[in-house]
Formats: sequence, C-alpha cells, structure tokens
Amino acid sequence: LPASLSDYYFSGMREVFTCSLWVIGFFLLTYKAFEKTLENVLTILAGALAIVFAFFPVARPSTAIPLTPLQQGLGEHTVDIIHVIAATTFGVLMAAISYAFGSREGLRPTASDQHSPEFWRRFHHICGYVILGTGVLYVAFKLAVHYGASFGGFIDGHALWLIEVVSFTTFGISWLCKGSELKTHPVG
Repeated sequence: LPASLSDYYFSGMREVFTCSLWVIGFFLLTYKAFEKTLENVLTILAGALAIVFAFFPVARPSTAIPLTPLQQGLGEHTVDIIHVIAATTFGVLMAAISYAFGSREGLRPTASDQHSPEFWRRFHHICGYVILGTGVLYVAFKLAVHYGASFGGFIDGHALWLIEVVSFTTFGISWLCKGSELKTHPVG
C-alpha cells in the first residue's frame, strides 16, 4: 500500500485515481448546482477542489520517479503545497457537507415507519465529526512521531492512507444514507 491515496498518482493506478477524482469533482460541481443553499455552495467548492488535487500531484514518493511537466514548470514543492491545501480543504468540506445534511434532515417531518429526523440529524452530524476527527488524529499522530513516538511499522508508514480511507468511507456512507432518506422521507 502507498503512504497515502494521493501516492496512487505515481503507480499503475494513476489514471484510475485521477479519473475517479475528476468524476467525483464533476458530480459534486453539478449536483443540484442551481439550488441556492449553503449545502450546495459547499458541494460546488468540494467538487472544484477534487479536480484541483487530481490535477496537482503530491510530491513524488521517490526521486527515482521523474517529475511531471507541471512539477517541472511550477516546481515540485509548489505543486505539492497546492495539492495538500486542496485535499485538506476538501476533507474539511466533506465534514461540513455531512453536517449540513444532518441539519437539513433534522428539519424533516416525522414519518412513523422510518427513522426519526432527529436520528438522521445525529447520524450525519456524527459522520461530520468522524471526518474532522480523523484530521485531528492525523495531526496528533504527526506531532507524536515528530517527538519520537512510534506506533508500529504499518501505522507509521500508512497513517495518512488510513485517515483518508476512513474519511472518504464515512462521507460515502453519509451521502448514500442521505440519498436513501430522499426516498423514505418527504421533503417538508
């Protein structure tokens, strides 16, 4: 496994990685793009950022890998900074979108044969907190490692990958559940 999902850019999975981000970005950009709500503004920003961090690769995991033309033109460090800022902001926006789902779903009328709006509010808010919490855990991990702590070979080498997988999976669950709610809860 690579150290992060972004390192797939420098593997045989480059096209799958970048095309997946472009598809996710395009979907988020166009999803209910004409509704004027905070949730949709967050979704549009997240979509644009997904495309940005697909286009600007992370720093190479090895100097044996040649620089991309973009890295040659702007500098590897500059491209990496753009990638990290876009990816981190995307992660924060995923948390905010999940939280917004909960705020909206909590206002729906109660249906007797379904989970309550309060259940869905809490569910999506917890998803948002989990996504933010993974970021906080990663920062704590990096600080601990900086001061000499070790958490074992796998975690030390793949902490970012683990954090990203948990965050993306949590957001995906929140999004899928939000979609199923639209079928079961009428908009009030």
